[in-house]
Amino acid sequence: MTINKATRKTVCAACAVILTLIMVAGSALAQPIYFSQMVPTITASHSEGDEIIVQSRTIQLLGLNEEGQCVIFIGGQYLIVDPAVLTEAVPGVDVEALPSVTAFEPLANGSQGNGALALQTALVSLGYLEGNPDGMFGGMTEEALKAFQADQGLEPTGEADALLQMLILSMASEQLDVVKSDPADAFKPIADRTAANLEPVIESGLTFDYDDMAGVGLIYDGTDMEYDLSGESDIDQYVFTLRVGLYVREDESGAVLIDPALLIDCVCARRPMLGDVVIKAGGAKGSYPVTELSSALDGARSVEHAVVILDDAGAAVLAGAEEAGELRIRLNGTYQSFDLDVPAEALHGISLVGALKAKM
Repeated sequence: MTINKATRKTVCAACAVILTLIMVAGSALAQPIYFSQMVPTITASHSEGDEIIVQSRTIQLLGLNEEGQCVIFIGGQYLIVDPAVLTEAVPGVDVEALPSVTAFEPLANGSQGNGALALQTALVSLGYLEGNPDGMFGGMTEEALKAFQADQGLEPTGEADALLQMLILSMASEQLDVVKSDPADAFKPIADRTAANLEPVIESGLTFDYDDMAGVGLIYDGTDMEYDLSGESDIDQYVFTLRVGLYVREDESGAVLIDPALLIDCVCARRPMLGDVVIKAGGAKGSYPVTELSSALDGARSVEHAVVILDDAGAAVLAGAEEAGELRIRLNGTYQSFDLDVPAEALHGISLVGALKAKM
C-alpha cells in the first residue's frame, strides 16, 4: 500500500506513536543527541580498539554493546565510548537503561514479528518507506533499508544487524537537546583584563577553572594525571598530580597573563624541592625552571605545589605531542629525579593547549 503526500503527515504522526510504544515496551532509550551550544570533545574507539577524538554537534546514541560499553554513530561509523565519558558529555543519561545489542535479532528479507514492525515503523517515520507497517520484512523494506544505509555511508546490504536497527530507531526518536551555558561566560572575569585573544581558546571547548579571589586559574581539558612513584621505604613516598594547560594569573597591576604551563602537585614524605623540568615530544625538547613553588604540611606528609611556565618553544613541544605519540617529562628535585610519561588519551588536549599559544 502506498500513501500520497496529503496523508503523509498523519501517517508519520501515527508511526511515531507506534514507534514510541514499541520502544517503551522494549525499554529502548536510543536517541539522537544535539548539543545546542557547546560542542563536546569525546574520546571514543573503533571496534578494533583504535582510539579516536571526535567532535560533533549531533550524536546518534545507540545503546550498549556486549561488554557494556556505549555505542554511538558519528560520520558514517560506529564508535565505542566509555559510559563515564558519555555521562560527562551528556549529564542525566541513564546508561543502565540503554538498550543492549543482545535485545535485537538480525533482520533480513523474510523476517517477521515485532522487530520487523519496529524497523518498518522507523523507516516510515524517516521517509524511506511508504505504506502501513505490518511486521513482514519484504522487498520494499529491503530497498528502503538499502537507501538508508547508502545515505549513512554504510554498505547497502538490505539486512539489519543489531547496530543498524539501533541506529534507525535512534534517528527516528525524539531528539534530546543538551543545552550548556555559553563557554564565553566562564571567561568574563578575565575578558577585559587580558591582552590575549580569547576567541580561539573559547572555541576550543577546554575547561576553565578560575579562582576569582586568588586571581589564578587553568584552561585545560580537565585531565588530572596521577603518578605514584613511591619506593619501598616510608621516607621514599612520592605521589604526583600533573595538569597541563594555559595558566592564568594576575600581575601587580591586575592585568591577566595567560601562558602554557605545567602544574605539579606532590605529596611526599620529604620535600622534593623541584628545581627544573625537562619536557620532550619526539625530537623536540626543552628545559624550564620552576616558576612558582609553595609547600605545606598534611600530617606527616609534605604537600608541594609547583608551576612551570613555558615559552613559545615549550608550547611547540606540547603542540607536537599528539603527532609524536608521546610527551615525556622529567622532574629534577633536590633528592632525586622523576620521569613521567603522559598517557596517550591526554595527548590530544595537551597538543591543543600548545597550538593555542600561537593563536592568542
